[in-house]
Amino acid sequence: MDYFRIGLFLRPHGIKGELKLLPLTDDLKRFARLSDAFIEAPEGVYQTVTAESARVAAENSVIINSRELTPLKPPKNFATNTFAWTENTP
Repeated sequence: MDYFRIGLFLRPHGIKGELKLLPLTDDLKRFARLSDAFIEAPEGVYQTVTAESARVAAENSVIINSRELTPLKPPKNFATNTFAWTENTP
C-alpha cells in the first residue's frame, strides 16, 4: 500500500486531547475529509488512527482529535512521527 505523508506532529494542543500537526500538503481541506489515517513511526511501521475531528489553525497548522492518540498517550518518539493517508482514504 502506498502512503502519502500529509503532516508532522508538533505537540499536544490544549486540554481536550488534541494534537497539533504541521501540514505537508497544500490541500488543507484534506484534513477535514479524513476519517481514517495512519501514524508512521520511525521504524516504518504504520498504526491506524481514527480522526474524530480536524481543523486548520491560524498559524498554518492543523489540530486533530483522535480516539487512539491523546497528549497523555502520544505516539512513541512523538516528534519524529508523520501523519499519513492512502489513496483509499476518502
